[in-house]
Amino acid sequence: MKYIGRIIKWKNINIPLLIFLVLFLNVKLVIKLVAIVFIVAYSKNLKFGDLLKTSRFPLFYALIILIEPLKYLLITRNFSFNYATVFCLGMLQWGFSLIALYYIKIIIEKESVQKVHNTIKVFFTINFLVSLFFLSLLLFQPSLLTFWNHGSDISFSHPSAGDAILGVSFDASTVNAAINCMGLLYFIYRNEYKYCLICLLTIALCTSNVSFLLVSAILSLMFVTVRTKKLRLVVFTTGIVLVLSYLVMSPNNRQYIRNYFVQLYIVNKNPEILTATEKELNFPPIKDSSKINIDSLETFRNIVLRQAEEERRKKMDSVYSFNEKKLGKAVTNLFSVKKKVPDDGIPQLVLTNEDFMSKPGKLISFFQTYNYLTSGIKNFIFGSGTGNFSSKLAFRASGVNIQGTYPAKYQYISPEFRENHLKTFSFYFNGPASLHSVINYPFSVYNQLPGEYGFLGVTLFAVFYLGFFLKRFRFLTYGRYMIPLLLAFLITEYWLELYSLVVMFELFMFLNIKENEDREKNAPSNSYSPDNNSSH
Repeated sequence: MKYIGRIIKWKNINIPLLIFLVLFLNVKLVIKLVAIVFIVAYSKNLKFGDLLKTSRFPLFYALIILIEPLKYLLITRNFSFNYATVFCLGMLQWGFSLIALYYIKIIIEKESVQKVHNTIKVFFTINFLVSLFFLSLLLFQPSLLTFWNHGSDISFSHPSAGDAILGVSFDASTVNAAINCMGLLYFIYRNEYKYCLICLLTIALCTSNVSFLLVSAILSLMFVTVRTKKLRLVVFTTGIVLVLSYLVMSPNNRQYIRNYFVQLYIVNKNPEILTATEKELNFPPIKDSSKINIDSLETFRNIVLRQAEEERRKKMDSVYSFNEKKLGKAVTNLFSVKKKVPDDGIPQLVLTNEDFMSKPGKLISFFQTYNYLTSGIKNFIFGSGTGNFSSKLAFRASGVNIQGTYPAKYQYISPEFRENHLKTFSFYFNGPASLHSVINYPFSVYNQLPGEYGFLGVTLFAVFYLGFFLKRFRFLTYGRYMIPLLLAFLITEYWLELYSLVVMFELFMFLNIKENEDREKNAPSNSYSPDNNSSH
């Protein structure tokens, strides 16, 4: 501790901000609540009216909180106790986001840029130390990882080893990797190369294919768009180190991705290789959460999948024959969906095992969301309502125990959720471990916002959240690249409900805007340019 104390000059950091970040990013809802109580007690003069009058922060969360109760009373009109509980929890979640956003904005306005920067460095140092702690458990005492819901057979050479590298949030390793992707962009622009390395190592240890692909794409964009040669060299070097570390750390993940997409190509190019048994096996509708884990169904499905896999292996060599006709057939089958068929008035798609095995589950979920939105003008404009179609809250309230626990007495599953994304999730969740992937699960903000809040919710997000930052685009440097990175990550999870990546995004964006606004005020006339003042 004395050594750490010598490295970290505590008087040069904002300790309340650090405490808030560590607590609020924690996966446990009760600890987030403690963070809210702490920050409200510490900041005794929280006055939301001032910000609302001056529009100094995005109004998206506030507008959702104002509009949704009206929609609940006039349109959703589900007054059952269980759904009313779900709705109130949804409003509480949006309230958490609003308080976090407001507090971070206040801190950025009142605190010096350098002190906030020092606090961010300490946060990522703590996160890295926690990641190393989990790495040490993985290397020397993997049995202890069962406390964090990992299998007893996990080891450093296990294909899922990266899943064990949790960060300071103690959430999934994908959360750890995503936060460090944001941090990497930030530290590149700040010329903080030690912290760049910390972020790179953490991303590599988490072995998240999605994080690697997304941050690689953003680094490529930076390389061709930044103006200074020094910054371009740093970006290039960072990209090379990232690729090398990924090649060293993730051989099993690379093999998994390759095999998965090879399988999709083969199946869509040759649909006949799916056995007749598999084609005829329709997934039964889920009536309640207790029927999600059916041993007999899972056993039968595994037998069918093994039969199909044997057929696929016979066709493996043909995957390299990418002629135009075969590729066109594969693409056509990949994006083909059955016509929409209403069942008891619930918009849904007719999906068989052939559909689930020939398309990524997330793509299927987007088809389902599109089908729901186009089934009626009310669905398109307003969506199904909070917790009714696709969200972390909807999964938690259903009792599947995949996005958090929920009291069995108050479980709630809407028909729209049951016949669409719960059905898709259940197919892959009940299948072999190779199907348990972000590629197959319907978790995505692009399902949540349109599905539950409709075109109205999407418009509010675009105008009053993204629009706030885009309006200040000229004051952004690293923030210009964090916006597309966030939009890409929103495909992969219900990030608006995780209170981690989005919170860090807001911190970085407010800080970036402030430091460049300050420079503009202090710079001589006509001499200000964010790109020429990107580092300190």
